[in-house]
Amino acid sequence: MEENKLKYFKGFLNQTQLGMREFVVKMKEMEEDIRFCYADPIKYNKDDFLNLILVYACFIVELFLRLHTYTDVEGRDPLLTKQWMLTDIQNDLILLENQLPLFVLEQFFNLTRMNLLLPSFLEICFNYFKNLEIGTFCPRPTSQIF
Repeated sequence: MEENKLKYFKGFLNQTQLGMREFVVKMKEMEEDIRFCYADPIKYNKDDFLNLILVYACFIVELFLRLHTYTDVEGRDPLLTKQWMLTDIQNDLILLENQLPLFVLEQFFNLTRMNLLLPSFLEICFNYFKNLEIGTFCPRPTSQIF
């Protein structure tokens, strides 16, 4: 799975007009807020922690975007054509210990300016998880929550 995360990370960076530096700068700006979201102290040093969050956040955003925008994934992406793998990823994403703060994902999505062409990231997330039947209503924020 780590190999797939890195492929998606690179794919995400390739489709943006931004370099990795912009994402690293954004991560450093958010680091304290991200650390504050976890109950237990983070045992990683600063660089390892930011690298982990960066790769995982880009992987999730890219996964959600691929599933949202690709109508015909056959042959395009081996990960998306294997239902068992998608189910494993979905189950992994809902585990509490694997969750990232939503504001990190939204910031990356908005940084790429894809938010000008696509629905909000909240809607894209909701569409990804709607098959789990954990809710049938996607809230529409009236103001910036984060």
